[in-house]
Amino acid sequence: MVAKISPRILGLCASASFMAACATDYVPPPKHLTPPPLWAGSAEPDSIRRELDFHPGIKRSGDWLQKTSATLYREGRIVDEIRYKSPFGKEIIIPANTPVHAQQLSVSRTTSYNYMPVRTDNLNALNNPIEWCYSIPADTACIFWEGETRARYIGMVALSQRNLIGFSAAGMIGPMPNIVEGDADFGGPLVAFQRIVDINDEGFSIMSTIKDGRQEEKEVKKKSVILWQGRNQVELDFMYIKPVKNAEGKIDSVEVSVRSAADKLP
Repeated sequence: MVAKISPRILGLCASASFMAACATDYVPPPKHLTPPPLWAGSAEPDSIRRELDFHPGIKRSGDWLQKTSATLYREGRIVDEIRYKSPFGKEIIIPANTPVHAQQLSVSRTTSYNYMPVRTDNLNALNNPIEWCYSIPADTACIFWEGETRARYIGMVALSQRNLIGFSAAGMIGPMPNIVEGDADFGGPLVAFQRIVDINDEGFSIMSTIKDGRQEEKEVKKKSVILWQGRNQVELDFMYIKPVKNAEGKIDSVEVSVRSAADKLP
């Protein structure tokens, strides 16, 4: 995930009569300042535990072909209630015991000339603490450590409570959070499904969904269509998928098996 700073469009404020505050750009901590243990170390994707689940056999529309359960190594909770102001002056309240997870965001600043990018600088190149992120009904954001007494709250877009996307590196200065790292109550693991849908004589579609803890399963990617095109099986990832006809001679299910490295499609 990449949070970008664009000098042309970010960090701008409207008149004070319309906005009580202003989001300002992320300020990286000085290179000589060592983050405390809570904000140090890594939260890269390779620090996530993943477990693949796959069962061959007959699949009907809506069944999953494979699912991957993920558990983040670095989770925690906000101990004390936090209050800070949004860019529009609204008070944001983050309740005590809100679960958080760590991310390692890449923050870059692009310099443009005549609306054309001419240079991109990595603001984390010399000092790259982790960020603690949360998603609650009132707010979705990541908390950036900018120094011993300075934290910035940058809004994010939530695909799910632990799957966030950032587009801007401008945010609001707020209280330094009291976070305890350890097990957090997200209601269960983060599970990604690959489902087969719309099985018919022409082909089928693959749908990608995510179920994050107790949240409802959500589609996160546009369905991809795979056509039979006269073939008696197709290859998908590590699987062979064969069409199966019903009593009326119509294709309404598939048979899924594991292909070996030596297999070749006819």
